[in-house]
Amino acid sequence: MIDHDFAITGQYRPTNSFLTELQIAALQSSNEIRISSSIFLLTEFQLGVLNAIERHRLVGISAPTSAGKSFAIYLTIIRHLQQSTASVIYVVPTLSLVSQVSRDLRELTRKTETDHVRIFTTYHPTDEKSIFVLTQERAMGAIDGSSLPEKGFLVVDEVQNLERVAQDSDQRAKILFDLLKELKDSGRLEKIVLSGPRLSNIGNVGFEIFGEPSDEQESQLAPVVNITYAIEQHKGRYWLNQYVDTLEAPNSISITEQGRIAGYGQSLYTDQFLDYLAYLVSSLGPKSHNIIFSPTAAQARNTARALAAKLVIDDVDERTISLAEYLKETVHPSYKLAETVKMGVGYHSGRVPMHARAAIEDAFRLGVIKDLVCTTSLMQGVNLPATTVIVRNPNLFIKRSKYGAAKLSPYEFANLRGRAGRLLKDFVGRSVVLDASAFVEEDTQDDLFKDEYKDLSPGYHEAFDQHRREVVENLDHPEPASGGPHKFLVIYIRQTLLRLGLPGTNRLREVGILLSNDEISNTLNALNNLKIPKAKALSHRYWDPFDLDIIYRLSEHNNLPSLPSSVWDRDVAKTLHDIIEFHADQLNYYYQRYIGESTEDRFVWAMCLSVEKWAREVSLRDILDQRHFIENIDDKIDEQITLLMNKVVYGIPSLLKPYADILNQGAPMLASIEWGSFHPVTRHLLEKGVPRDTAISARKNLLYDLNGDENDLDELVANRLTTGIMNLGYWERRQLSEAMD
Repeated sequence: MIDHDFAITGQYRPTNSFLTELQIAALQSSNEIRISSSIFLLTEFQLGVLNAIERHRLVGISAPTSAGKSFAIYLTIIRHLQQSTASVIYVVPTLSLVSQVSRDLRELTRKTETDHVRIFTTYHPTDEKSIFVLTQERAMGAIDGSSLPEKGFLVVDEVQNLERVAQDSDQRAKILFDLLKELKDSGRLEKIVLSGPRLSNIGNVGFEIFGEPSDEQESQLAPVVNITYAIEQHKGRYWLNQYVDTLEAPNSISITEQGRIAGYGQSLYTDQFLDYLAYLVSSLGPKSHNIIFSPTAAQARNTARALAAKLVIDDVDERTISLAEYLKETVHPSYKLAETVKMGVGYHSGRVPMHARAAIEDAFRLGVIKDLVCTTSLMQGVNLPATTVIVRNPNLFIKRSKYGAAKLSPYEFANLRGRAGRLLKDFVGRSVVLDASAFVEEDTQDDLFKDEYKDLSPGYHEAFDQHRREVVENLDHPEPASGGPHKFLVIYIRQTLLRLGLPGTNRLREVGILLSNDEISNTLNALNNLKIPKAKALSHRYWDPFDLDIIYRLSEHNNLPSLPSSVWDRDVAKTLHDIIEFHADQLNYYYQRYIGESTEDRFVWAMCLSVEKWAREVSLRDILDQRHFIENIDDKIDEQITLLMNKVVYGIPSLLKPYADILNQGAPMLASIEWGSFHPVTRHLLEKGVPRDTAISARKNLLYDLNGDENDLDELVANRLTTGIMNLGYWERRQLSEAMD
């Protein structure tokens, strides 16, 4: 870290003493490992992780964000693939993490001369040793397809997300939980690694899920010193407090220039507060790379815009100009992100399209962007080289709502602060809290600004105890469960007993659902009234079998419109409109889950018309151009992107998959909607982790004569990109480098 020569040449600068060099070599040798011709120097914790995974079948890993646990897992995967025939399934919660992990692993396979190992971001049955980097949804799809390899090495990152499994609204946690249970019962796992930040009972988590003892690898000490600064008002004066784990009480100094913090204590993001924020960011200096937390996506955009207007930069990086042009060309000429990046300021949220998000993350790593305003979208493990994290307060709202006021928990806040400073990049990571008064509702500020650990106990016992009466009442009747926070439990019980029969009682007991013999018997008897084939009902484990039965009975009498077989069929939008309206009317529980509360006809039509363009590989820029925005352009652009990313890509396919399966039609069209592509070559690039709009551009400009059924498609694509990639822009080239391996 302090040897400039090593960063450039890979060789350490000579010391003044040969004896000193021998001592350094001796100290390092115990923590070095060799893979092929590459030597890696590890921390004690990383070495312990690597050895534990090699020696034990089930390992739980808990450490602060900056401890380097992911890199240790990567090295173990490489060594494992050199010695075993088992493929690796690496499960992460988000598509951004899929891209990052697959990129990191590709780089490591090249460095360790194991680049013959294939890395996929979707599941493909294969006899070759492979690494599959998947979201929990894609991994569950592989299980439901019964196509898993005979032997597998499972890694689950960000396992703390299991905490939300009993929340009615969080289906992704349920999918992860069910995935682990199904993999446990499959008997196909050779090794299992569960990893998450600051989990106090990681060993018990492995035992509760897999029913066997696990080895625990824990570290409570981050290799980066995390210092939190908080500005506080006390007795009419303002103070800057410094919190460090080694101090029992914070250091404090009085703030004399109170005019600089005139925005302190305000609830809204006024111009005064933004001046306060801009002054702080400027004061941190040009070498500070800052992540600025924002409670909402809209505020992230507005904060970035305000900072870009208020900050002054001495030297303009030409890459910021090219990045701005890239965003204008591929999103919209009036896209605010294109304006802010010119001043080295970006924003990151679920409303930023994937190709733009990839470019922003890349630009931050390169130092092209110095200040990044983000929402919770950046908290799920995406590693960016930030030196400072700036937080106003723990709120996830601007104005309080009558429905409640969501906040970051102390555990989430600790993980957010852990984004400052990375192993072998920084000695110190700084966090700055701009409004300490916002934390007065917590127990103590001292506790809040220290590392917080979580005791994870995944299961349904608390939710079942809370809703037991409603659940049992619904189980007794052969009809769809009534709507409400108990319905997901009824669905889980019915699906489990339908799948496993009476032995399913054991599975229910494992997850905290205790039913009497009579209640089990009544549920099984009610399930006997289903007309839908069992296999059809089991294919959709998050749907009530009796809701699926409604679709099946209507389909038998031809009372349902047919799904288009292709996105190129006539009247695709109209047909989808009618089918979605049917779901909104007859299956509203699922409509609300995947689409939302609005059933307004204009909204449904907007979704369906967007589906046609999206699945037919119309670029995002062209889709937005066709909307002809006149007023409130910033909000309109974000609304359309949100519609595409959430409702079109995820919502509509999830809502209509049971319908397509039961009617045995429309599956290719739904796949085109989900991927945003119809062409096999575009799909080939997407499966390598290339963002959708970049993949479409590459196919149209460089791969236009390939049809996707070539035997050597992978080699053809790589060669064509290698020879023609200089015809594309800088940011597209960087994103396509993944597909050139």
